[in-house]
Amino acid sequence: MEAAREIGLCDDGRAIIKEADMATMLNEYRDHIGWHVERDNPSESILRKYFYGMQTEWLNVGREATIYNAEKFMFTCGASGKAIYEQNKRGRIYVRHGSYVEIEAASEAFVIVSLYDDCKASIKADAGARVYVYLHGDASVSEDTLKESKEIIIKKR
Repeated sequence: MEAAREIGLCDDGRAIIKEADMATMLNEYRDHIGWHVERDNPSESILRKYFYGMQTEWLNVGREATIYNAEKFMFTCGASGKAIYEQNKRGRIYVRHGSYVEIEAASEAFVIVSLYDDCKASIKADAGARVYVYLHGDASVSEDTLKESKEIIIKKR
């Protein structure tokens, strides 16, 4: 619990963790994913130990997957795959711990992608789509993505 306090988890959050079963932990992680990702909580070692090989409607830990129009999704622990967004769809993608993802956004799609650690992504966006990519640490996008179009906006954090 001391590690939870060090990353800024409040007393209520620590109480939830102390009494939580796996489903409760996953729901807490999903509901506050941005906060957890920014603080590397849970760590890669914990994800690999307890969640490796898991795939849910919002989480892929170390597997290959193709997702369609996910409102919120995370690829982590060496996961790889494709995230496809059809016309007028919206989504938020998190990529961590050595994962790789290909993202396709159709016209009028709006996707926010946060890449952490040493992750990589390749992104294609049709005219009228908007894809915002936030690079953290050593994360990168493919050379083709850099040449792609004005529909992809990349920011280093």
